[in-house]
Amino acid sequence: MMMMMTKENKAEKKTSVLLPNLRRLRIGDCSRLKHIFQMIMVADQGLSQLEEIKIYDCPALEEIFMKSNDDGENKSSKVVLPRLRVLQLIELPNFSGVCRGVGSVLHNYFPACERLSIYGCPNLKRLPVVVSPARSSTPRLRGIETEETWFNDLEWNEPISDELHLQERVKVEFLSRRPAWFS
Repeated sequence: MMMMMTKENKAEKKTSVLLPNLRRLRIGDCSRLKHIFQMIMVADQGLSQLEEIKIYDCPALEEIFMKSNDDGENKSSKVVLPRLRVLQLIELPNFSGVCRGVGSVLHNYFPACERLSIYGCPNLKRLPVVVSPARSSTPRLRGIETEETWFNDLEWNEPISDELHLQERVKVEFLSRRPAWFS
């Protein structure tokens, strides 16, 4: 593990590199975990090699990347996951988003994402990717595994066009129970 944090006194600019070679992140059975990373720790390609995120059975988890007071109002700090192919979120009842406070710019963060698996995340009201035809954040997205009722209750930027666009280009598989690979 390599962790490097620097702070330039004149400009008060903060940069960090955290786990630059991490390819797979799997976290499970953590009952009190609310956040995994602070934004400042993953800004500027801090997790640029990350290909898979699998999180399961973390009932208190609210978000993966937490915007902290140290991040200030600097809108240039980004969570950049250019190689993320798989995002699996299973049994996270308090999970409400990958990163709150970043808003609609999340579409820049997962360009290589191929598969989403979301199950047991009732507080997640939007897909963690942008799917509109005008600005899809996941041109490689090929599959989504989720609960049908959750998918039907999703909030969309453009309700009809976004949902239709997604279903035209991505295979959506509805799960009736917890995925077998997490049991």
